[in-house]
Amino acid sequence: MINIIKSNNNLTLRYSTENTWVSDQLNIREDFSINKRNFIFLKRDILSINNTDGDLVDFSFGELNDAGYFYIKGRKLGIENDVYIHKSIDISEKIFIGVNNNSIFKAINKVVTQDIYIGGDQTDAIPVKDFFLLLKGFPNQYEVSKYIKDRLSAVLENYFDSAYLIRGKYESYMNKRNSIKGENLEQALKESEIIKYELIVEKLNLMLRNENKYNEKQWQIEILRIILLLYPKYIYAFDEAPVRDAYNSKKDKRIDFILIDSDGNVDIIEIKRPMNEKIITKTIHRGNYIPRQDLSSTVMQVEKYIYII
Repeated sequence: MINIIKSNNNLTLRYSTENTWVSDQLNIREDFSINKRNFIFLKRDILSINNTDGDLVDFSFGELNDAGYFYIKGRKLGIENDVYIHKSIDISEKIFIGVNNNSIFKAINKVVTQDIYIGGDQTDAIPVKDFFLLLKGFPNQYEVSKYIKDRLSAVLENYFDSAYLIRGKYESYMNKRNSIKGENLEQALKESEIIKYELIVEKLNLMLRNENKYNEKQWQIEILRIILLLYPKYIYAFDEAPVRDAYNSKKDKRIDFILIDSDGNVDIIEIKRPMNEKIITKTIHRGNYIPRQDLSSTVMQVEKYIYII
C-alpha cells in the first residue's frame, strides 16, 4: 500500500507490505522499484524502516523549493524529466498512478522533453484545473478492453465472420461518453464587451472634463479611435481626405475622416471639439430644443461633401 504524506517542507512516500520484501532486498540491492516500477528509490532515500509486522518504509520523495513547488527527481518516477508540484495542490498517490497501476508521469514524459510543472505561477506550468481534467481523460479499464477488441476485430473480421459484430463498439461507446466541456467563450466575450464600453465611457468623460487640454486635431484622433472600437467593420480611415469640388474648381475640400467598411461603403465623419458649447439651445422653440449654429453648420458641411463626392 502506498501513501503520500505532505509535511511543511517535504514529501514522504510510505510503503507498507505484509511481508519483509524491502528489508530482504536491503542486503542485495541498492535500488527498489515499487508498484510496477512507478516509483524507484535508492537505499539512501530510505528515511525509516520498521519490519516488526511486515515492512513499513518511509522514503524521501520530494522537497519544497523557494518558488513554492515540491521538487521530485525524475529518477524516482522512472522518467528523465523532474517534476514540480505546487504546494497548494492536494498531493496523493492518485496524481501518480492511473488505471492498471500505469504511471501518469511516464505517459506525460513520452510527450514532453522538459521538466514538468503543475500549478503555481511558473510560466510553462500546467494549470491545476487542466491537470485534473487530464487525469480524468486517462482511459479506464473498460475503455481499454473495448479498444483492444475493436482493433483486433478490424484485423480478424477478414478471417472470422463473427468478428465484425465487435467492430465499432469502442467508437460507439466513446461517442456516448461525456466530452470535456470547454470554456464558455460566449459568456467571456460578453463580459469583455461590457468592460470595453465602460472604458469608452470613462475615456469620454475624462476628455470632456479636460477638453481645453486637447487641440482640435488631437481631439479628432481620440474620437476616431473610439469610433473604430465601437464599429470594427471599418477597415481603413483616410485623414483629411481631399475632395474635388466640381462647382468650385479653385479649391478642394478636406474631410476630417473618410472611413471605408468591409463592404466597400464610404462614411464621412466631421469631428468638432466642444469648447464648452452646447449642441442644442437651452430654451425651447415651439416645444422643441433646436440645434445651435455649430451643429447646423457641421450638418450642412457633411451634406455638401456627400453631394460633391
